Amino acid sequence: MKISLNLYSKKIISSPPDLILEGLNSNLKFLIYGKPLLFKSRPFDINELNGKFNELNDLIVWLTGNFIIFEEYNGKVIAFSIDLFGQTRYYYSLDNESINFASKVDQLQYNNQIKDYDYYQILLFLLKGYTWNGGTFFKQIKIVSSFKKYKLVDNILIEEYIKIPECKDKNSIKDVSKNILNALSNSNFGNGLDLMFSGGKDSTFIALALSEINTKFRSIYNKYVAPAFSLNAQDAILSSKVAQLRNLNYIELENNAKEDVKNYIHETIKLLPFEFHLSIAQRNIIKYASESGSKLIITG
Repeated sequence: MKISLNLYSKKIISSPPDLILEGLNSNLKFLIYGKPLLFKSRPFDINELNGKFNELNDLIVWLTGNFIIFEEYNGKVIAFSIDLFGQTRYYYSLDNESINFASKVDQLQYNNQIKDYDYYQILLFLLKGYTWNGGTFFKQIKIVSSFKKYKLVDNILIEEYIKIPECKDKNSIKDVSKNILNALSNSNFGNGLDLMFSGGKDSTFIALALSEINTKFRSIYNKYVAPAFSLNAQDAILSSKVAQLRNLNYIELENNAKEDVKNYIHETIKLLPFEFHLSIAQRNIIKYASESGSKLIITG
C-alpha cells in the first residue's frame, strides 16, 4: 500500500483511510490505515473510542494491530505513528513536495531512480544484523519506527519518543495474557486462532492460556523431512509430546527444506534488509493457516 502526504497542503492525496476516529476536540481526527485489533485488552471498537482522545500519543499507547495513524487538526496532518510494537512496516521518503509512504521499499524506488546507497547502514547490517535509527540501505528511504511520533513542523519532520503511561495492573502475567488472548479471539469473530507451536516455554504458555479460556485454536509446527536436521527434529518430538500431554489440536506440517529455500528465499530476503522478520519455516505455517481459512496467527 502507498500513501502520499502533501507537505504544503498537509493533506493525504492518495487513497482514503480505512477508519476515521473523531477526537475529543471537534477539529481533531485520527486517520487510520490498516486494522487495529485491540484497545488495551479489549477488541477495538471505533464507536467506543470516538471523541475520547485529545492527541495521538494518548491513543496509540493502548492500541495493538497492524496500522499507521495520521493525526489531523483543522483538516491538516500534524503527526503520524505506527503501532507501538512494530507489527506494522512502513517506509517513507521525502521530496520537495511530499512524504511518500509504502509497505515495501521497492514501491518508493520510482523505477530504480533512488540509488544513493547508505554504506554505513549496509555495513552495520552485515556486522550486526540490523540498521540504525530507522535507516535502510538507501539514504532517501527511512523506516517509520515504532515508539516514535513524527511531527510536521514548518515542513520539517521532527521525531520524538512516545510517552508510555504508568500502568499499575495487579493481575498476574498469566491473567493479563488470558485477557489479551480472549480479546484477540473475540476480535476474530469466533473463528478461532492458529498458534505457531514449538513446545517451548513461550508457545506452550500461550497454548495453556488459550486452553484455560476455552478458545478454539490449532497448534501448528513446521517439520523438515528432506533433508531432516537435528534441531528441527528435536523440536518436532518436543512439540508433539507437549501437544499430546495437554490434549492440544496439533498439526505437524512436513516440508522439503531444499524446496522451501528455492521457493521462498528471495521473498524472505525482501523482508530481511534493515531488520530480521519472518523465517522460511514460519512462511509455511502462515500459508497453511491462510489457505485453511485462518485470519489470525499468534507466535510465542
